[in-house]
Amino acid sequence: MPPLALRGLLPQLLFATACWGTIGCAAPIHCSSGEAIAFSEISTTNFQDPLRLVCPDGTQYRVLLRPAGSQGFFFVNGLALSRPLLISVFESVRLQAQPETHLYFFELDRALLRPVPSLIGQQAHAALSPDASLIAYESTGDPSAPLRLVITDTQTAQNFLIPTAPNATDNLPTWSPDGKELMFIRLGYATGGNIPLTATLMTTSFPLGPHSPVSGPTDIVTSSAFSADGHRFAIWSPYGLEIVDRQTLNRTIILQTSSLAPRIPGTAGLIWGGSSGTLAFTLYNNQTSASELWTIREDGADARQVFSVTDGMLYVGSYVRQ
Repeated sequence: MPPLALRGLLPQLLFATACWGTIGCAAPIHCSSGEAIAFSEISTTNFQDPLRLVCPDGTQYRVLLRPAGSQGFFFVNGLALSRPLLISVFESVRLQAQPETHLYFFELDRALLRPVPSLIGQQAHAALSPDASLIAYESTGDPSAPLRLVITDTQTAQNFLIPTAPNATDNLPTWSPDGKELMFIRLGYATGGNIPLTATLMTTSFPLGPHSPVSGPTDIVTSSAFSADGHRFAIWSPYGLEIVDRQTLNRTIILQTSSLAPRIPGTAGLIWGGSSGTLAFTLYNNQTSASELWTIREDGADARQVFSVTDGMLYVGSYVRQ
């Protein structure tokens, strides 16, 4: 989904933080689990999109990155606050031109944003491999070019294009913990249409081999996330939030869609933590028009709302170690 389509209204929920300059946060976050959830808050006003941190139990909140000047921040991905994070930056790069979306590395300790070199086209959702040597990202060159996935080697600047399918776009890449497998969602469209009719979970190995479906197109899998040990992965399907055994593909529903009313799941990310033993995702509340960030334990217990904005759009990015 194009970044502009995700933009919501300015959030009504604000909280105080002590941050230096326009980026970075001076006050550290201390979550009992040892990891925090990094997420974005997307606005309809250009360049008003911050990144935030929240503990999985909802006890602490912090600003990670404030929007500044002609830059807003759509998505975040990474492993630890002590290591560079991958940020999707919505920015005005030329006068009288449409804003563009590009990937940057963000170093929290130095409050430094630096562009990632040698990438193809404009970039949206992206995933950094566990050893930070590879970036998988959605790329598009212009409005007539289909959205496709590219993998760029950060050390050699070599680019690898994942083969596309007719009338389809590839979206939402996520790496396995060993960095040898990439999952993504393939959306299928009618010829000339712009509303997806199918959503298939796909997988490919790296170095690039043949890619293959994990689910059928009628399963309508809208997002996925690997467990920290790599033995399982989670998906959102029409039935709810499911845990899938990676070897047998046996599926267990831990949160049924029918139990969510008046809330509905969206496509605003799904992530699986390590030390916290939780998954994080967003729901849309039809009664309050709120975008809500929720966590749930991997056994299906202790589902809780940890953050909310009214008439806005939250997007979960990564669990990051403190």
